[in-house]
Amino acid sequence: QIATKPESMGVCFLRGNDYRTFIEQQVGSASIKSGNIVDENGNVVGEHNGLYNYTIGQKRGIKGLPKNKCVTYIDKENNQIHIGLWDSLFYNTLKLSNCTFNGLSIGKHNNLDVLIRGFGKNPQQKAMLILHNDKSATVELADPAWAPTPGQPAAIYQKNILLGGGYLHSAWNRTE
Repeated sequence: QIATKPESMGVCFLRGNDYRTFIEQQVGSASIKSGNIVDENGNVVGEHNGLYNYTIGQKRGIKGLPKNKCVTYIDKENNQIHIGLWDSLFYNTLKLSNCTFNGLSIGKHNNLDVLIRGFGKNPQQKAMLILHNDKSATVELADPAWAPTPGQPAAIYQKNILLGGGYLHSAWNRTE
């Protein structure tokens, strides 16, 4: 009954050790660069100590961060952490890549009761799944998911049956 198990937030092969220490050991602390933390208007509001220390939705560890703000974007190209409103991270449409769905045909599948594993704070809900020829899928959620982040794996269940899944490519809000 994988569908009912709580999600793990740790890296299993580290056996309880901190992932930050592991990354520093692998790449060497000299190659880790600090950079700016910027707000939604592009104003520099602080400095980060390496992009790997932050995740989308994170509030902890950012000095002087107002209560309603969190990390909203990690800009690898410019070595910046962007902060914004916590509420700005709700999205109702997801694109998945590298998908595998056994027994489902290409096309639209309406009114699925799905539980998307891999995203925090996202309850089981109604969704429409559209499978594409290029091993991608679009998931239109009845209620928005909070902080889906590119690269996260998404396993899609109907009740306790695994339908398939993929990796989050992007998220946005559809206009109806």
